[in-house]
Amino acid sequence: MAESPASTRAISSLSSTWVPYDSLLTRKRRVSEDGEEGFPGKLLLEVLVALVEPHGPQIEKLELSLGSIVIVYRAKLLDENKVTPINLTQHWGFNLDASLKDEVPDSLSVKEHKLSIKADHTISLTETGLSTGALSPVKGTHHAHGEKETGKIGEKWPEGGYDHFYLFSRPSPPSTQPTRIPASQLTPDTSFVEELFTKEPESVDPVVELASDRSGIRLSFDTNQSGVQFYTNNLTNPSKGARKKIHGGSGISGKGDSYDVGTAAFLEFHEPLAAWLHPETQGPDKNDTLLASGEVYNNFVRVDVWYTSPPV
Repeated sequence: MAESPASTRAISSLSSTWVPYDSLLTRKRRVSEDGEEGFPGKLLLEVLVALVEPHGPQIEKLELSLGSIVIVYRAKLLDENKVTPINLTQHWGFNLDASLKDEVPDSLSVKEHKLSIKADHTISLTETGLSTGALSPVKGTHHAHGEKETGKIGEKWPEGGYDHFYLFSRPSPPSTQPTRIPASQLTPDTSFVEELFTKEPESVDPVVELASDRSGIRLSFDTNQSGVQFYTNNLTNPSKGARKKIHGGSGISGKGDSYDVGTAAFLEFHEPLAAWLHPETQGPDKNDTLLASGEVYNNFVRVDVWYTSPPV
């Protein structure tokens, strides 16, 4: 996760309560007390994770919908006259070839994956990886994935891999869910999740796409956040940890056959870090990542999963 009253630890590692709905949807809830890790305000936080089944007949389609994954973060301050920074995300990485049962060299690398990100700028970083408060154009650089001749991550691969925040070029359309909702406008009948479950995948204009020709899998991402952190597992140490058995590893902790640099494409959707300090990095929606009493934080990401039979 990014800035929040639980900023240095994952939600899954903290004391919390699972609230199950059914086999396809579950919700996790916790309360962050005022002053926890130095953050002001008592914060109620909920995370909803849902698997959405494919919609409609697909017999004549060349590309099949395998369904969708929806993650929604909600939060509100439980005390009055407080303001706190909040900027949540999930640390998930993707390798669309990792479970293929073959011996192709570098089969765990994502350098052959195709990536598109609808962004005109990345955020400039200091030597320690913090925001400088300035934007860097992607045009003509290795960050312009759409300009690559092959469209593959490995083309123009930078030394050290990727670890940058891409600021989406377009403002959120009027139909996009707001990131802040006045609590006074909510009623028992208000629902911001129903449309996320019922929207046809074909109607989504994705801000990010990741695809593999080898596996035939394509992921299409939609969100109401201003950008995405793209990271290629640069800080891994293969001599520590273990690779999962389904990926050809031992599955034994500490075995020393873990994942190498470039074995995953992490795509973490959130707002620019320290956006309240650097207004020029906030993007078209001008989200400063500050939550006040009386507001509800609303953050979603939806990934639609597609499959095309790869060529023999």
